[in-house]
Amino acid sequence: MAYIAGSAENFHQMPSPSAVAGVLDRLRMEGYARVVTSAMRPQEIPAFLAAGFEERERLIVLERPIRRNERAPAAEIRRCRRADMDEVLRVDHAAFTRPWQLDGMGIREALHATPHSRLRIAGKNDEVRGYAVCGRAGRTGYLQRLAVDPPWQSRGIGRALIADAVAWLSRRWVAGILVNTQETNRRAVDVYLSLGFRPSPSRLIVLEREL
Repeated sequence: MAYIAGSAENFHQMPSPSAVAGVLDRLRMEGYARVVTSAMRPQEIPAFLAAGFEERERLIVLERPIRRNERAPAAEIRRCRRADMDEVLRVDHAAFTRPWQLDGMGIREALHATPHSRLRIAGKNDEVRGYAVCGRAGRTGYLQRLAVDPPWQSRGIGRALIADAVAWLSRRWVAGILVNTQETNRRAVDVYLSLGFRPSPSRLIVLEREL
């Protein structure tokens, strides 16, 4: 399976049918049998629909204002070290199913998606129970990735990582934070709602097609 980062930013302009067709031809030559896009805005998908893509999933976008002096949780959250990366990837793959799982390159892309970003880990000593990537661009913050190891879910780790990200953004005068998740992931949606996030009118769409 191949993965296309299909947004206008990645195509350097609004995707065109010819550009999408060219990518599909290259993927066929490389032996791929199926392709999934990244989450795209509705205005970015017409060229993909014209190329035979179908909707796979919709994502809900949630937003929350950030106040001054938001406090970090009294939890064991620390910087990510190079030696932690194998465990970070293990947790990511345990927490998500394909095609949502990230490899090392995917995590690096999440970290470089905004001008300023950080990766934080929840866990004692060398343990990784969960991790979060958050970033900021201007006065807008983004929770770009949040994963908790399944045995440690429903124990407040995700909430602690979110609160840590919000506190970091608060210290940098960020006005609000955005996050997206699958509309069907009610557990995640309920956690975000309980922490003051509210649904945005924006929606993101993931498409797929066989080659």
